[in-house]
Formats: sequence, C-alpha cells, structure tokens
Amino acid sequence: MNKERILEYYESHKGEVIGAGLGLIFAVFVLIFGFWKMLFVVFCSAMGWYIGKKAYKNNNFFREVIAKIITFIKVR
Repeated sequence: MNKERILEYYESHKGEVIGAGLGLIFAVFVLIFGFWKMLFVVFCSAMGWYIGKKAYKNNNFFREVIAKIITFIKVR
C-alpha cells in the first residue's frame, strides 16, 4: 500500500482507526500492568490532560486553585 491510500483510508475511517488504536493501547496496558494499575494510569493521564487544558485557557488557573484550597482550609 502506498502512503496516499493509507491517508485516504484514515480520513474516511478516522473514528474506527482511532478507536482501534486506543483499544490496542488499552489491551497492552492491561497485559503489562494489570487492570487496576492501568486504570490508575489512565485516570492520572486524564487528570493531567484536564489540568493542562484548564491552565492553557486560563493563565491564573493555578492561583485560583491555590486560593480555593487556602479558603477551604481556613473554613475548616
């Protein structure tokens, strides 16, 4: 197969290709780490993605989080 045909297939079946890739990665992680350790890795990755996304959109994100934590500690 040439590169153009592969790219054409990817563009017309993007969801399937991405889903198959994620399924493969999931299966490899389960085989290597076990289910619960893999689930922890996925959770930490998702939290890192979420925090990074929020920090990228809002330059004061970390200041706001620290202020909320300090307020929470003072209330208790």
